[in-house]
Amino acid sequence: MRFLIIRNDGIGDLILSIPFIEKLKKKKGSLLYLLCSSRNIELAKHLKEIGLIDYLICFNESTQSKYSFYKYVKRKLQGIRFEYIFILKPSTTNLLISISLIRKKIYSLVALNESRFFKLKKYSPPFLLSMFLEKYELIDCRNNYKNSVNTHMSKHYLNLYNLSFSIPKKTKFILNKTSKINFLNNKSIIYLEKIKKLINYNNKNFIIMFHFDEKWDQSILSKKEFEIFFTSLLNLSKAKIIVTRGLSDNKFEKLFYNLSKLKKINTNLYSSYVIKNLYFVKRSLYSELSAILSLSDIVVTPHGGLSHTSVLFGKKLIDLIDSDRKAFFKKWSPNGKIMKQLDINDTEQILETLKVFSKR
Repeated sequence: MRFLIIRNDGIGDLILSIPFIEKLKKKKGSLLYLLCSSRNIELAKHLKEIGLIDYLICFNESTQSKYSFYKYVKRKLQGIRFEYIFILKPSTTNLLISISLIRKKIYSLVALNESRFFKLKKYSPPFLLSMFLEKYELIDCRNNYKNSVNTHMSKHYLNLYNLSFSIPKKTKFILNKTSKINFLNNKSIIYLEKIKKLINYNNKNFIIMFHFDEKWDQSILSKKEFEIFFTSLLNLSKAKIIVTRGLSDNKFEKLFYNLSKLKKINTNLYSSYVIKNLYFVKRSLYSELSAILSLSDIVVTPHGGLSHTSVLFGKKLIDLIDSDRKAFFKKWSPNGKIMKQLDINDTEQILETLKVFSKR
């Protein structure tokens, strides 16, 4: 049986879909095709390496038109007959692609929003197209997910799975259950050994990973406030602190450089002249970030792919969010056992939580 899963969005989205994928893979004789994006292709390739996915189709939508995307996928999957198609990223384009393919049934998530004008109900894909769906799982996205905040996103995927195989709704889903899969690929393992050597790692080390990506631009902290916060973080314990960078600069990055006075010790790894046990990774692939994360005891990051990756490795997580969108972030919260979502501007609470996490 061939199944197509459409998950052409972010890393975190794909991670939250892994329990769904695992269930599908356990079906006898199943062959899983995954339509992914350039954003989650690294993780998707690893899922293929470890046998959860059989075939990958990837397209960079950010640099191409929707029509080019449609033609590309249609060409790649032409002539393949699918038992079921599962649309985990609801959109009109994804549904039109599904309709154009040879398939028995289509199951999809459907997002309910409000139009900008007159506050009318707006469905994605449009509700008129639901006639092409065997069944669907509706997600109420209105009011920034406040209407459906008590149903975690990963629960919607299970509901869709249950609908497709006529499984009673009472079936339980352990949201915080971490899959027993090695999420380090060969590149990650090689990079991990290199990092260990460069930072003189031993088993007694306590490591904090501080992800310093472009989402820090959303913070309303002044540069002085950030300096006080970061200095306090460095003085918090005798931990080794590894600061990792995002895809682009943030407004505090020059301040960080001035505070840390970095020296290059490898291609993308720096250490500080003035602060003992402070390291900075200038630019990394997802596989390299995963390696650093696997080595860390605590992960501090603005909400994103690394937040969800920390769950795969069972790490303590401080997930930094915009408190004005609390319902949204709760809906998409990582399923870690030791995790706190904190306002990115509440530096006092972040430091206090770090102290608590460091004692456990």
